[in-house]
Amino acid sequence: MEQVPEEVAELAIKYSFPWSTKSFQKDISDLHRIIKAELVKQMKLKEGCLRIQKLSKDRKQLEQTKHEIRDLCDLISDMQNDMNIIQMYMTGNVRG
Repeated sequence: MEQVPEEVAELAIKYSFPWSTKSFQKDISDLHRIIKAELVKQMKLKEGCLRIQKLSKDRKQLEQTKHEIRDLCDLISDMQNDMNIIQMYMTGNVRG
């Protein structure tokens, strides 16, 4: 049984991933797939907000949409960083 690195364990908790003790590579791959699916979902939400922003004429809605886009950009950036961490463990390019 391989020990799960702390940063990977934190990501598993963050994404509510039930870590098994059978195969580290399978679990890391499954976690990667979950993060990627969530990332795609957030990027689609951002796309929708950008479309709303282009079409919006109401100042209040425009401001609200700007805040939503900023929050989504921050979330997407965090998720991309999480993906990079997972990919390091998938490829074995971990610097310790």
